Amino acid sequence: MHHISVAGKVDAGLEAKLVVQALRINTLSKLTYSDSERFDALLQDVFPGVEFRDIEYEMLRNALKEVCVESHLGVIDSQVQ
Repeated sequence: MHHISVAGKVDAGLEAKLVVQALRINTLSKLTYSDSERFDALLQDVFPGVEFRDIEYEMLRNALKEVCVESHLGVIDSQVQ
């Protein structure tokens, strides 16, 4: 891919993607669902064309679901995420 230049500097596209990811990681957990949708809409306006992807923690996700089942709690995927 073309994300890193010869001088080792990050290109603008990768930089924007990393900024969006950092903002989402550090902010979404503090927002209500409706506010998180507004926050994502704002980020999409500020950073058009940047793909929004969640970081995958598959082992943690499975462990959370297992604990919920063992504790007789409903598993709500949006909360696990």
